[in-house]
Amino acid sequence: PKTHKTLSEVVEHKLPLRGEVKMIMFQICSILNSLHKQGIAHKALNLSNILLSDSFQITISKLGAQQQFAPGAFDQYEKRMQIHFLNGFKVIDQNPLYCAPEMFLERQIDWQKADVYATGVVFYVLLFRKFPFSCLQYAGLKQLVTEGELCTQQKISLSGAEEELVRGMLEKDDTKRWSFEECL
Repeated sequence: PKTHKTLSEVVEHKLPLRGEVKMIMFQICSILNSLHKQGIAHKALNLSNILLSDSFQITISKLGAQQQFAPGAFDQYEKRMQIHFLNGFKVIDQNPLYCAPEMFLERQIDWQKADVYATGVVFYVLLFRKFPFSCLQYAGLKQLVTEGELCTQQKISLSGAEEELVRGMLEKDDTKRWSFEECL
C-alpha cells in the first residue's frame, strides 16, 4: 500500500535532495497552475497540506479554503477571512508564515499571486529547512514579510535559476510576482 507523508513530516526528518526538490516543486506548480486555469485558488497552501507518496507523487489536500474566482479578477475573500485577536495577537485562519505581503497590508488580494507566494515559502523551506521570514509576534512577522530582505545566501548555494525562481515567487510586489506559468 502507498503511504503518504506531509512535506512538513519530510522536512522534519531530512531535507529532500536537490533533484527531489525540483521534482516536488514542478508537481506543485503544475497542479496549482491547472487549478488557476480552472478559476480556482487554494488560498491556504502550506507544508502540512502537501502530501508526498513513496514514489514522489504529490497530492495537495485541504482544498476547503479554495474558492472560484473570475479569471483575472480579484475577489473580496480577505473581507470574509476570519480575523480575530488572541492574547493581543492578530490571528488569521491561514498560517501567517505562508501569507503574502498584501495579506498583511490588508489590501485587495490576487489569490493566484498569493498561492505563488505560499508555494515560494514551501520551496524556500525545502531548500533551507527554515522559513524565509519568521517571528513569534504578529507585528514583527508583518514587518519582516512586508519590508524584510530575502536572504538566499545560506549553507547551501543556489544555482542562478533556483535563486531567480525563489525571488520571483517571493516577490513582495504582487504585480511583479511570478505566475505559475512563469515558474514552470
